[in-house]
Amino acid sequence: MLEWLKRLLKGSGPRQTGMITRTCKRCGKTFTLPEEVQHWPDYCQACRGKVRATETVTRTCRRCGRSFTFPSSEARWPKECPDCRARRLKQNGDHGRERKT
Repeated sequence: MLEWLKRLLKGSGPRQTGMITRTCKRCGKTFTLPEEVQHWPDYCQACRGKVRATETVTRTCRRCGRSFTFPSSEARWPKECPDCRARRLKQNGDHGRERKT
């Protein structure tokens, strides 16, 4: 009986403690992730990237007070709407701040 139990446990492979298996709501693929993950548990890694890329953020322009939106994937979140930024750049005669080298 002991041999039977050893074969049974050996055949089951390594156990993954603390991992859960989910099915992606968007594409239907099965994926695993740690139990402690709180955000995006219903989407696989590929679909999470797609969702994040399409998110937009709404801000209020610090110059004119108008609301404007931009993709959250931008490296620097703008503080001015596109119209005010274009006006500022045209008035200054440059294309933004000079970068330190």
